[in-house]
Parts: sequence; C-alpha cells; structure tokens
Amino acid sequence: MKSTFCEILVNILLKMIGCRNKLFDIITFLELFSISYR
Repeated sequence: MKSTFCEILVNILLKMIGCRNKLFDIITFLELFSISYR
C-alpha cells in the first residue's frame, strides 16, 4: 500500500510541475481522496 501511495504522490508532484493548471491539481487531489477512502 505504501508503494502505491508513494507512486500517487510522485504522480501528483510530476503533474504539478508539468501542468500549472489548478483545476488539474484539484482533480488529482480528488482522485487521491477517492483512492484513500476506498
């Protein structure tokens, strides 16, 4: 589980660096929350 969580965090960081769109960050955050609840 930790490895998957780390991969998600890395993906979020890469997306934040690659795309400066705040909407995209919000969508990624929502995906992270949905995965955490599941």
